[in-house]
Amino acid sequence: MQGEVYLTELERLSGRYFEEMTNGQALAFSEDNSGVLHQGTGVQNFVFNRLDYLLWRNLLDGKSVGDITKEDLKEHFTSFQFAFRTSVEHYFPQTDPSGARKMKDVDRFGNLCLISPSSNSRLSNYSPQDKKKFYRENNRAESLKQAIMMNYPEWGPVGQGLKNIEKHESLMLEVLTDSKA
Repeated sequence: MQGEVYLTELERLSGRYFEEMTNGQALAFSEDNSGVLHQGTGVQNFVFNRLDYLLWRNLLDGKSVGDITKEDLKEHFTSFQFAFRTSVEHYFPQTDPSGARKMKDVDRFGNLCLISPSSNSRLSNYSPQDKKKFYRENNRAESLKQAIMMNYPEWGPVGQGLKNIEKHESLMLEVLTDSKA
């Protein structure tokens, strides 16, 4: 029973710290005020770690995140481990290696996830499809947010790819703000 009390207190402290760091600022993306969570590599690692914990807890409890369940994530959920990750990745890269497309709002929270510095260095300018292929071939994802991002068939600066980024962002903000932790 003491473990449950300890966990409840850690979740309460996490929630309080998250509220303090967002300080009532807008979390949703807007053209005139990008918000505290839309700062690209400036988003604090705590936010991504808190989100991964909340995603893990919700999925473990059988709740879906939008249309995604733990069964949809397969080994990305069952083999997920909390680890020390410190590098904010732009899933759609800041610099597209083909040079064909640029994403206007590349720093928005929906396009970001936390991974290891070595993976970010290795994959930094890969397309979302190439990143997805790499992680699927290696049967791993570094974060649950990233695993969910990889479930979208299109990801990018226009059309359905942009709609998917916006949908994902909305779902992640909902998890962060609707949690009791």
